[in-house]
Amino acid sequence: MRAISASTANLREAFEQKLRHIPILGGVSAVGAALGVVALLVGVIGVHAVYNTNKEVRALEAGANRAIFAERANSLVYAVVMDSRGIYMSSKATDRANYGAGVMKFLAELDADMAAWKEHVTPEDREDFVRAQARPGVHPVQDRACPAWKRGRGGSGARVGRQRSQSQHAGGAQPRN
Repeated sequence: MRAISASTANLREAFEQKLRHIPILGGVSAVGAALGVVALLVGVIGVHAVYNTNKEVRALEAGANRAIFAERANSLVYAVVMDSRGIYMSSKATDRANYGAGVMKFLAELDADMAAWKEHVTPEDREDFVRAQARPGVHPVQDRACPAWKRGRGGSGARVGRQRSQSQHAGGAQPRN
């Protein structure tokens, strides 16, 4: 143990001798260089942190955009469903025409929304998105839209709704209010 403490004392003494022979300018330069390296290291860490933060923010923004497109598509589908119910429940051809125009308008908006949404789909989801758009009856929506409205212009759509409600009454079911 004495040998280790003696060698440590000798090493410390040798180091102090070396420091005494270094000129003051050299010592200041060494401290300045060390501080410069530390500052450079802190700067590199800061730039890396900003880069990663920006990358995460862009990913969150892209996800939010996709969620907005999905919510808009959901609301347009809901609007189409509500107007198509209006077509079936209307007794007048003018009402059916109004609801049918609404269906066509919402389907056109849904088609435009889907086209805009396509640009924001992630690469791993792109294949599923294209497959969903290619499904029969989904695209183009205007060509196959609302056959009941087209049939209903002559009055058959309302009759179907009345027949359905009359058959429910005959079976003992009470109408909903």
